[in-house]
Amino acid sequence: DNAGIYYMTREERVKRHIEVFVGIHKKFADDGYRTEPNDIMMMTNASRNQGAFGLHFGAFASTIMSQGTSEQVMEWLPRAYTMQITGALAQTEMGHGSNVRALQTTAEYDPATQEFVINTPTLPAAKFWPGGLGKTAVFAIVYANLIVAGKDYGYHSLIVQLRDENHRPMPGVELYEAGPKIGDNSTETGVARFHNVRVPRDWLLSKNQHVTPEGVYVKNAKTAGSKVQYATMLSI
Repeated sequence: DNAGIYYMTREERVKRHIEVFVGIHKKFADDGYRTEPNDIMMMTNASRNQGAFGLHFGAFASTIMSQGTSEQVMEWLPRAYTMQITGALAQTEMGHGSNVRALQTTAEYDPATQEFVINTPTLPAAKFWPGGLGKTAVFAIVYANLIVAGKDYGYHSLIVQLRDENHRPMPGVELYEAGPKIGDNSTETGVARFHNVRVPRDWLLSKNQHVTPEGVYVKNAKTAGSKVQYATMLSI
């Protein structure tokens, strides 16, 4: 019964959404029930009092499914589906909205450590408006321009940890909550900036391309020249 949400404060709405959403999903996960995408949508609709966790399944998990290798899907998706981890999709930036060709966030490969270094070099590059980024997401799929050996290969998606086990921002990660909006105030939309944040090489979603340990960019021959990176946002 969601009727009471219209009399709640914004903070109460966010809190209630988390309790109801996790309560419905976790009950099935704890019983060992293997959820299919349609099952998840039904459970999500049952907890529909607005809020960001629908995006955890609809954007974060679905991006891993569409852009990740089979190994990455097996590593990340079971934890996402059982809500052991929660995620957001950090695509939009303050300076451009959803114009992904104008991204300013960068992910530069460091072969010495086999890590990608994530930066938002300007204020307009700040990730702005992703649901869940403000308070609840522990991980995010971050869209960034991939730089390998000095060459810019355009935007790619990487998994980035936002918060630690105490739900505090990771080193180099700035996080803010955007505050009240005209509508959908149960969703805590957020802002993120990254300052030399390092992520492992295998956190680049690599279904369509990968970077070797030595720093060589390799495109999957089956998808070369395609626009598969747009697939997730088109489906949403």
